Amino acid sequence: MREFTYKLKELVNEEKNPFSGTVVLKLPKFTERNNLLREISFKRNQVNEADVTTNLEVLEKLVKIVQDHVLKVDVKKGEKQFLTLDELEYDFHFSLFVLDVGMVIVQGIDLGNV
Repeated sequence: MREFTYKLKELVNEEKNPFSGTVVLKLPKFTERNNLLREISFKRNQVNEADVTTNLEVLEKLVKIVQDHVLKVDVKKGEKQFLTLDELEYDFHFSLFVLDVGMVIVQGIDLGNV
């Protein structure tokens, strides 16, 4: 297992991320990342649009991946500090956190930049 301290991005999918701070992650190896990507792959409907129901399922799977790989949280939203993932899950913008951190987990990082 390799640990990595990730600094949250300012933007997630072109939407302002209200969270700042760091998260310590347990990074998966190449084969595990491929299995995770396969598990969360987006499905398309007959007119080649992303299926909303399926995408909600993907988000739920991504939440589970984040729960399994986050070791430590030190995140702020305004003046509120979050020190556990459990606290963050009650926040309205938790999905932005999941998209940011989850994609780092499933896509991996360039170790040359660590």
